[in-house]
Amino acid sequence: MNIVSEILNDTLINNRKYFYVTNNPKFGTGLVRVDDATGSLYIYDTSGDCPLYEHEKLVDSLGSKSGDLISNCGVYCTCKGNVADTLFEHVNTSLRFEYDYAFSKNYWRYSSGIGLSYYSYVFDSPVYVYKHEYKLTGCVIDGVVYGDTSIAIGVTKIGDSIPSEFLLYQNYPNPFISKTKIKYDLARECIVSLKVFDSENNIAAELVNRKQKPGTYQTEFDATDLSAGTYTCQLEVFYTNGDSERRFVDRKNMVVIK
Repeated sequence: MNIVSEILNDTLINNRKYFYVTNNPKFGTGLVRVDDATGSLYIYDTSGDCPLYEHEKLVDSLGSKSGDLISNCGVYCTCKGNVADTLFEHVNTSLRFEYDYAFSKNYWRYSSGIGLSYYSYVFDSPVYVYKHEYKLTGCVIDGVVYGDTSIAIGVTKIGDSIPSEFLLYQNYPNPFISKTKIKYDLARECIVSLKVFDSENNIAAELVNRKQKPGTYQTEFDATDLSAGTYTCQLEVFYTNGDSERRFVDRKNMVVIK
């Protein structure tokens, strides 16, 4: 299963800054903060279920050392220390945690400068075995793209073959009333910009603005809120060839009918 986790906004509560995080595989959706002094990660909670913390539950302590026990409302996990971790084709340092109780086992890692990069839950009993596992495939931090963020932008990679050239296909169907498919080939890893312009060369939609790996990709363009007319779809990529920076641009006309 693929999930998209996103920080939607931030807010101040009791002079503490919290971030509203969605779909985090470890703690779900809610308000989260990191204590700068201790590195502790808290969830804002008003249920009163955890008597150890007022309106907060401790998730992890990012300042912990190998062998430290972290108490999450009386349930303990163990810090296993730092480990070399390959993430986005680069070796990084990750802080590992483990929770082991009866038939339940949880494992997770925080990668330096990135955040939660791995989480798994295993239930293994004599009568029932269950496991789910999440691995970070891509993220955007302060506008910088790491890894493959295609799932977050509604782009699907088609097949495993690597195209021989950059190419923007004609959208299908065309003409179209509301929605159409747009497909393009990437011959190598590059920064991809996919935009739709109106007849006056104004940007009507920005469909992709990300680093992507080689392959064939497809996305859907929704023109429901646009007026009838001729639009231009533009694929623009930036890539490195040796020591030089290269640019490729391809355009196709699309017709919206109402």
